[in-house]
Amino acid sequence: MAGSGRAVGNLPAETTSFVGRRREVSEARSLLGRARVLTFTGTAGVGKTRLALRVASEVGGSFPDGVWVADLGAVPPGARLAHAVLAAMGFDYIAAGPPTTVLARHLADKRLLLVLDNCEHLLASCAELVCSLLAAAPDLKILVTSRQALGVGGEFLLTVRPLPTPGPDHPASWNAIASYEAVQLFMERASAALGGDQLSEGDGMLVARLCRRLEGIPLAIERVAAMWRFLGPQQIHSRLDDLLGLDDRDSRARPSRHRNLRAAVGWSFDLCTPEEQRAWAVLSVFRDGFDLEAAEALLTEVVPEGGQVLALLSRLVDKSVLAAERCDGEMRYRLLHPIRQYGRSRLRGNGEETAVRDHYREYYQRLLASAEAEWFGPRQSEWFARLRRDRANVRSAIEHSLRGEHTEKETPAGLWIAVPPLLHGLGSVGLPGEGRHRLDGPLDRRPLPARTRARALYMDGRLALLRGDTAAAGARQAECRTLAQASGHPEAVAHAAQLDGLVALFQNNYSAALPKLEEAHDAHRATGYLRGQWTALFTLALGCCLSDHPRTTMLAEQCLNLCETHGAQVSRSSALLLLGLHSWRRGDNDRAIDILQDVLRLADSTGSPLSAAFCLEVLAWATAREGRREHAAVLLGAARTARHSAHVELSSLGPLLAYHRECRDHLLDALGEGPCVAAIEGGAALTPGQAAARVLGTPPVLSAIQPVHPAETLLSRREAHVAKLVSQGLSNKEIAAKLVISPRTAEGHVQRILNKLGLTRRTQIAAWALANSARRDGT
Repeated sequence: MAGSGRAVGNLPAETTSFVGRRREVSEARSLLGRARVLTFTGTAGVGKTRLALRVASEVGGSFPDGVWVADLGAVPPGARLAHAVLAAMGFDYIAAGPPTTVLARHLADKRLLLVLDNCEHLLASCAELVCSLLAAAPDLKILVTSRQALGVGGEFLLTVRPLPTPGPDHPASWNAIASYEAVQLFMERASAALGGDQLSEGDGMLVARLCRRLEGIPLAIERVAAMWRFLGPQQIHSRLDDLLGLDDRDSRARPSRHRNLRAAVGWSFDLCTPEEQRAWAVLSVFRDGFDLEAAEALLTEVVPEGGQVLALLSRLVDKSVLAAERCDGEMRYRLLHPIRQYGRSRLRGNGEETAVRDHYREYYQRLLASAEAEWFGPRQSEWFARLRRDRANVRSAIEHSLRGEHTEKETPAGLWIAVPPLLHGLGSVGLPGEGRHRLDGPLDRRPLPARTRARALYMDGRLALLRGDTAAAGARQAECRTLAQASGHPEAVAHAAQLDGLVALFQNNYSAALPKLEEAHDAHRATGYLRGQWTALFTLALGCCLSDHPRTTMLAEQCLNLCETHGAQVSRSSALLLLGLHSWRRGDNDRAIDILQDVLRLADSTGSPLSAAFCLEVLAWATAREGRREHAAVLLGAARTARHSAHVELSSLGPLLAYHRECRDHLLDALGEGPCVAAIEGGAALTPGQAAARVLGTPPVLSAIQPVHPAETLLSRREAHVAKLVSQGLSNKEIAAKLVISPRTAEGHVQRILNKLGLTRRTQIAAWALANSARRDGT
């Protein structure tokens, strides 16, 4: 069997390119060096089989008796499993004893890797067979793929996760997007479907959105990428869920459960108990992750005894239905999109969707009511983090509350659920554009109580200002003022005055803004609405700061004292930001930078992207004033990315926008357009956390694995020189001319720099070079 010189075994040849998975392949090879049984677990369509075959191919040379693959997916429960394995190894079983004994005897003296593929429906019999074979064959190693572990002694597990995808807040650079494995797989398969034609750079953002929606699941990505040959990108995006259920007519050789994702997920559903199937369907209403408390609130009918919910969740995690993730010290659970969609279809088919979604809405309405009551207090940071984790579920609950089929009685409650999270800091839960979309319908269609309507009008007007829609803000302002005058309700009066003041502030009309904001502050204090009091006080102090009013310092300190009295840490960062801005405008640059660095530390601990965005912006102005122009340009770019993360426009700077333009124009004149733009783009390549680390004295991390190091420790002298020229905005051709080398040589230097630093684009080289230059200069 081993004398022909050919590879021994039945390992199939790869018919398509293998994309990514370097970490998993390396980890699996390492584990196989220590383990006799290694099991790949993971959800439907995640690529367990493909990864197992690639690992088996790479380690095959270590097994003189070969690599043998037995696909057990078509073997029915109760069948003789050893028969299937013998057949896969090319043996016609003759009744010379029990098949397990025959197989064990054959393997006893072999040094061999056996791959048992698709074992999830045969767990007990597979576990029994594996134990028998390991006992009989000391040099045997077994690689298993299954949606659930076998549970045998000495078994090592490797969870195969979806391919990495760009996050929604990732900078929109083509090179950055193309560095993600999910995108690479999509591009390769789409190119194959198009007969070798490449997708254009303009398709990059849509591909990134598709990969995010498909959650990096390879089977789903391959299925959808193949549609590129006969559907347009927007058609694919709008019909994605339908496309995932189509039969894969081009892959008839695959088992039926692998031809489309719905079949693969249905296979997992059939392997669950009725109780697990019901829980799967109920949990599918969660838009994103959820914690144990939320699961218990919805699963009370499935599992009457709440203590059993954790055991039920554990079983679903074991079966690769739920993904368990640790977040801020607690476990959260998540159904990947295709699994969630399948559960929703079962829930809808059972006629339970409306009732379960009502429970879901009620749970988040109670959660938001608690957050509203405790927001301006010692639990503010905790609530901020919790609502940020649950923002997708809050949005979904809002949508359910505001649907047209609800009764008139339910609509005010639906509007109330929309307003509190949007007031909790725009980077926390609601996005300005989304908030306006959700508030516009009920505001325009239905009569609402004065208190409810006034708060919603104020919020919608505020969001419109942050989106730069001054006309819509003015319309809400007029309606809110009319409502307050007609109703006389104290809260309506306070919100109308506050919106009047805010609109005037955005118009730089300080003489009109300050009296209105003072009126709003006094009115909120009289009603005892603490958060309204804080917001009005902060906005009043900002107006005084921008108009050089002598009360600025006193009001800013009042803002800070109010936060410290009530332990409101997220709001405290805003108060400090105001003090930093005030110091900068008075010319006290050193104090401004010290305060703003404290704000960045707070923003990092509270997870507030909006505070980080504004802080980085003001720090850029202060740094430019000190003469550190390249650093200031990097910070302008980082502020842009932080605003993108907070989902606000440049117009959200409002009356501060003039300072942004003044700073940018100064840097363009001082540095020159090429170097300035390169530095800004380099800063834009940093996440807010990396930018904060840069400001606070820790070099930013420009990729997941590569920290910034002094140039001389990584690059040759010539490469360091080239990196500096890249940071100045020079093209390869310009670098070649300056160094008297060929453009091709210059291109080679740039590519080696990218490889050594673990980067993917020139703007990252620019940021790297600037960071190291500043570090050597002690800045």
